[in-house]
Formats: sequence, C-alpha cells, structure tokens
Amino acid sequence: ALVSGNAWVNGHAEVYGNAWVYGNARVFGNARVRGNAIVSGNAWVSGYALVYDYAQVSGDTLVSGYAQVSGNALVYGNALVSGNAWVNGNATATGLVQSVTTYKNNITVTDNHIIIGCQCHTIEHWKANIDRIGKDNGYSKQEVKAVKRVLNGLLSLRKENS
Repeated sequence: ALVSGNAWVNGHAEVYGNAWVYGNARVFGNARVRGNAIVSGNAWVSGYALVYDYAQVSGDTLVSGYAQVSGNALVYGNALVSGNAWVNGNATATGLVQSVTTYKNNITVTDNHIIIGCQCHTIEHWKANIDRIGKDNGYSKQEVKAVKRVLNGLLSLRKENS
C-alpha cells in the first residue's frame, strides 16, 4: 500500500495490498481501501466504506456509510456514494448515487448503470432484460414487478433532480 502527498489515513481505517491513496485524499473511520484500488484528489472514504479491486475514487467524492466501490468502477467529480450503495463492475458515478435496500437485494443507480445484488448492467440493458434477469436469479413475477416499481421511482427522481 502507498499513502503519499497530503493524503492521510486516520482512526481505524486501513489501506493495504497494492492500494494507493494520494493527493489530498482522506481515509478514516473504519473505512478500508485494498487490492489495487486508488483514492485520490480530494476524495474522502469514511465510515465502514470499502473501496477495492481496481476501483478508482477521485475528485471531490465522498464514499461513506457501508458503501462499496469495487471491480473497475470509477467514482469521480462530486459523486456521493453512501448508505448501503454498491458501485461495481464497470459502473461510473459522477453525481448522487441512489440506493435502496429491499428484502432481497440492494438496488443502486449510478449515472448509467443499475446494480441489483451482484448484477451490474446499463440502465438500458436492465429495462430490456429485467424480466429474464429476475427469473434467472430466482425472483417471482411479483418480485420483478416490485423491483420495476422501485426502479421507476428512482429513475423518476433522477430526472427531476437533473
């Protein structure tokens, strides 16, 4: 692990593996940065947040709570990832990341992606394939219908706030 520049790690936070924290980045609380992840710029990672794999967090981003950023995800700009949000795969987040926890899985909406459980796809892909993906993952027709309602609500809020 490497911490350089004006970056700091404080509290019970940990940076390990090949992870790199630099610039004015802050990692504190019980947050963890591991694997080949990079946290840079003025980004803050706090609470119990976890950044790992090849994920990159930069700019004026805040990743907090129990949020996770993993895979090849890019979180930058003025992004806010909090609560139980999970940004993974090839998802990109530059603004507010919306997250809802359902009885079955976490649902996270980023700029162009929706993540439900461990499935990360573009918004368009979800719209075209949600019935099949739901069925393949053990969702009943009623559960898929409920997820569609949640997604429609999140996407409507996103439009209103953009």
